[in-house]
Amino acid sequence: MKILLYIITFFALLIPQISNAKDYSFSWLPNTETIDHYEICYGLTPQEADDGLNCVDVGNHIENGHVLGTLYGFSENTLYFFIAVACSTTECSGPSKKVASSTLTQVNVDGNYDGDELRDNAISTNGYLMIDFANDGFNGLGCWDKIFHYDNYYETDTVFSNDYNRDGTTDIAFEDEHGICSIYIAPINFNNSNELLDNYSCLNHVNIGVFRPNEHKFYIKTPLYSGWIELSDGTSEDLPIAGDWNGNSILDIGVFRPSAQAFYLRKLDGTWEELSNCGIPGDLPVAGDWNGDGKSQIGVFRPNDNTFYLRKLDGTWRAVNFGASIDLPLSFQ
Repeated sequence: MKILLYIITFFALLIPQISNAKDYSFSWLPNTETIDHYEICYGLTPQEADDGLNCVDVGNHIENGHVLGTLYGFSENTLYFFIAVACSTTECSGPSKKVASSTLTQVNVDGNYDGDELRDNAISTNGYLMIDFANDGFNGLGCWDKIFHYDNYYETDTVFSNDYNRDGTTDIAFEDEHGICSIYIAPINFNNSNELLDNYSCLNHVNIGVFRPNEHKFYIKTPLYSGWIELSDGTSEDLPIAGDWNGNSILDIGVFRPSAQAFYLRKLDGTWEELSNCGIPGDLPVAGDWNGDGKSQIGVFRPNDNTFYLRKLDGTWRAVNFGASIDLPLSFQ
């Protein structure tokens, strides 16, 4: 029946509006086909909701252009999954996008999960990762394109997100009470979301590395990747830095080349951006978010005049007199 042709639009607009200990209310745009009534199905897992074992007829009540439906009498401190289906007098549609709502703690783990450089809306709660992709036009509406469950998650675990294998997509890690992390790489790439990629000591979730001047190479150690990234036309005089150049919450590498008075910043696609007219020989590089926009900017510390020179977005420089000639620069928040 034609109803199935329109159900994707219907589910993309289904969002939880009110959530308390026992009642859940929803609002969505009506289906474009003639509908007899809608049903909201629920369960303790996405599969239980899909199976439609527990469904409530919420009628076809429309206010201000939206269908309204409320379910009552749910247990406190329990995670529930909901879907809604449109029904004729004889049959109902199949499940589509899903909604989850709970009084349990939810951790925001937004990130770039599909590699399109857009920030996807995502939360983690009780061992579930729920992702709403930014490129489908419904990001942030509380309707989940993907829902994953991690078998080895415990309620006491702490959830983190980062690009642990440096492939341009966000990954998920759970840290247990002993400081051991379980990492899942780009979970949307797997049919089985329980594929555990590695366990490791979390090390505060910061990757370490070195720059070897005589080889012109970075050697970066991460939980899931040990290797090197070779600098194009690197020189032994290069001085390394790291910063979040594009605001994706992932640190990238770069170098300051004193003889060229230039910085070279490595981008996500592996190419390098050159910033010229930066510093002079003898300067030491530094990077940080000087203006609070979520991106790192470059700077130098000049020992011979005890001054930091911080590059602004318009290419001008701010001078900050601080330190002594024997000091080495750093930045922190």
